[in-house]
Amino acid sequence: MGYKLYKGNQRIKKVFKGGTAVKKIYKGSTLIWQADPYPPGTVKLDVSAATGDQTIELKEGIYKIEAVGSGSNGNGAAVVAVGIIYYGGGGSGAVFVGEMKLPSGTYHYGIGSPNSGAPAYLCLGSASGDGVSAGGAQPSSFMRFAGNTGGVLSVTEDWIVGTPEVKSNGNQGVSSSGFSGAVAGGASLYNGKGAGGASEGSGGLGMLRVTYLRQ
Repeated sequence: MGYKLYKGNQRIKKVFKGGTAVKKIYKGSTLIWQADPYPPGTVKLDVSAATGDQTIELKEGIYKIEAVGSGSNGNGAAVVAVGIIYYGGGGSGAVFVGEMKLPSGTYHYGIGSPNSGAPAYLCLGSASGDGVSAGGAQPSSFMRFAGNTGGVLSVTEDWIVGTPEVKSNGNQGVSSSGFSGAVAGGASLYNGKGAGGASEGSGGLGMLRVTYLRQ
């Protein structure tokens, strides 16, 4: 639920009692207005490098979450007497881009490095708690003809607000028939992030950005 307060047609964003800012207004036991904990549009996280498990405190509100798992490498190539055998392409990372209503608390977050299979995640209480986890693609395996599978998305559905821009598992890399040349990795699902590598290519890094929008 969003909380908005108006005086005529003018939206009120701050309320004071004397010289003290009021954070919440109730009608009886019903919350009817709540102040923004941060200025709307504040970027609380913008992670563009692989990390271990980190934590951040977030206040209740509606946030835009952009989570992309990292892609995986291709499965390589081998030179034989009659030519070059190419193996399958890398998978791309799972993606969630959309608005979520987050409760206040300590959130764990991180991004797995390319070809690790580890997710880009923002989860309450632990790395496996409620929230969003955009899985990294299946790691490469030399001489595997099948393309590596894409990352798997896990998200707390009840927290989603509206229709997400992207909400998907990653794309599988292209499988190879051997001597037909290098094959492509799974395509990125968001802004080129987390793409799979071609047969001899490297997977792309994912991303995690969290932007406060409103109450």
